[in-house]
Amino acid sequence: MNNLDFVISVKRCGGEVGVLKMDEATLIAIEVAYNEGREAGIASERERCAKICSELASDTYNLYKGLPPYKGDEEGRASDFVQGRSAGAEDCAEKIRDRKEF
Repeated sequence: MNNLDFVISVKRCGGEVGVLKMDEATLIAIEVAYNEGREAGIASERERCAKICSELASDTYNLYKGLPPYKGDEEGRASDFVQGRSAGAEDCAEKIRDRKEF
């Protein structure tokens, strides 16, 4: 083992402890891969949440305008409150998408 090798203790499910020897480049590669996967997962979840808000915005806008699936005679048609809900939901979706920190 040279001075660039690292020893990592690993506890397995059965309780045994194993030892892994890795050089610094391997550890950095593992860390980079972990971080990229983590960031991709967070971005995916963030987009899933924003999509829910966008769908609400679209649905409430359709209600406000009387567009399908609405017929135009439902409660909330041409309501300032419903229009505000639509705008607020879209603002929320944009804020979620714009968020950069985890």
